[in-house]
Amino acid sequence: MQHQAEWQQYAQQYAAPQPQTANIPTSKLSRSFNACYAAVMQAHQAGEANSEPLRVALRDLLTEWPLCWGYWKRLADHELHFADASAAEAVYEEAVGVCGYSVEMWSVYCDFGVASWDDTHKVRQLFERAVTLVGSDYLAHSLWDRYLIFEEKQLASGTSTEFSSVAAIYLRILALPLKALASYWQRFQHFSGERQPSELMDEAAEMKLRLELERLGSAVESQSGEAEEDEGARKLRIMQLAEARYKLSCSTYREKLELESRISRRDFHARPLEPSELRRWRALLEWEEAHSQTEQVVAAYERCLIPCCLYSKFWMRYVCFLEARHMVCEASAVFARASRTLRRQVAVLLAHAVF
Repeated sequence: MQHQAEWQQYAQQYAAPQPQTANIPTSKLSRSFNACYAAVMQAHQAGEANSEPLRVALRDLLTEWPLCWGYWKRLADHELHFADASAAEAVYEEAVGVCGYSVEMWSVYCDFGVASWDDTHKVRQLFERAVTLVGSDYLAHSLWDRYLIFEEKQLASGTSTEFSSVAAIYLRILALPLKALASYWQRFQHFSGERQPSELMDEAAEMKLRLELERLGSAVESQSGEAEEDEGARKLRIMQLAEARYKLSCSTYREKLELESRISRRDFHARPLEPSELRRWRALLEWEEAHSQTEQVVAAYERCLIPCCLYSKFWMRYVCFLEARHMVCEASAVFARASRTLRRQVAVLLAHAVF
């Protein structure tokens, strides 16, 4: 369509190499952040006699810089102190609506849930929301550790007797491209050493894992099908399946993990990124587009747009990726976000208007 060709001219312009000054945050933007920060510090130093100045200062900063997850936590803590847990929860819900692909944002929200809620089901639902969005992040071990600790405490307190729930979390982790993948395999081996086979997985879960490995080309030969199979043989079979899952992740994600390890900045800051850091993010996106399913590529773009949100070429590339897959509604939503974030860049606004 003609309008697609027109807006893509803008997209191609921003996807192509440009002079460094074309995309880096300007000194004006940096001064804006510093001014917001100074207002927060001034309100904080004024003391607790009046809660409103700090609340307003934090809101002003987050309106301008909504990806600063630490200030969302600070605002939630402020509401918890001066209002109540419901007000703090509302802040966290607002925060994950904006920073939904931030491991840190979800981690502090889960900390709040564990500390504030008596309903274990509600806490578990929160963890599940978190790991669904950011559980495959390279540095998601901080979130998964919290989830494991929560479930282990339920076992220790007698609230839960399902050791298999902890084992199931470990097995989910072993399928992910995490920096701490090897550590989790060692921890699962230690955990399983004290457990009976039925406490690791039931026969349905075992069959599901076996079929998944077969589908992925890493079939594990069944060692026994005898009715009188002893517990030791079944446990050995389960551990062989778990090890196969771990080794498959290591081989599948070896190149991706190497690319991830080179990235230095994953959080937002108004300070410009080094050109080498921008190249590393581009290399990761290229790998994801070549090897991953659409859902994983979308997650990679969302993660990238936390530290790189002030660089229009990443937004345009994301829109192009979505439109090429006929995800027009999703592309339009991304364009709208780009226009809000880069509202001072006229070319971005024009491209959005044409789109």
